[in-house]
Amino acid sequence: MSRLENWWIQDVHDGQVAYGNIYDDERYNPTTTEYQDGHRIITSLIQEIAEDFSYVQTMNTKYLLGRPHENCAEAIEDMKLIFKAKVVSFILRKKLRDFWDLV
Repeated sequence: MSRLENWWIQDVHDGQVAYGNIYDDERYNPTTTEYQDGHRIITSLIQEIAEDFSYVQTMNTKYLLGRPHENCAEAIEDMKLIFKAKVVSFILRKKLRDFWDLV
């Protein structure tokens, strides 16, 4: 599976795309060296981003996400913490509703 390194995600008018250096690209052509490891790409529109930022899924390709761009790493860690907090909040709200249903 193709892997993006030094990546970041950017909003565009229709959604989001990922930029980065791609490795293990299935389109690699050893004769022309087209799509060799490390070349820069911009993905098509992202359809799904893994909650743990381990991959992104576009319309046709799933990309593993390696090391993010240095300017994005802290923001991604913040986003992970926000997501975890939302999950915990959701669980607590559900447990509270279940408790009140029993009372």
